[in-house]
Amino acid sequence: MHCASLGEFEQGRPVIEKIKQQYSAKLLLIIVGRLIPLKRVDLAINTLSNLVSSGHDIKLLILGTGILKDELQSLIIEKKLTEKAILIGHVNNVGDYMAASDLRSEE
Repeated sequence: MHCASLGEFEQGRPVIEKIKQQYSAKLLLIIVGRLIPLKRVDLAINTLSNLVSSGHDIKLLILGTGILKDELQSLIIEKKLTEKAILIGHVNNVGDYMAASDLRSEE
């Protein structure tokens, strides 16, 4: 688990605002971790589908790489969530994304 002080996040303030603008939604969620079966990212995507179908303005950013990338991308397309669930991949500024999100899960 990664822990960072708020001061670390504040240093990237312009980047955080850019992330919020680029992925604008009433609720911005983030998952950070390897894309492997154990992490059950598919459950997050299925849950997102249900919430979006109920009219909620939510986006899910998925940070990380792994063996399930193609399978998860197919699920996102199947559920018609290409504008709502975004596979970002590996980033060096995870803290900025975490600070931009409203809720997050990290491993």
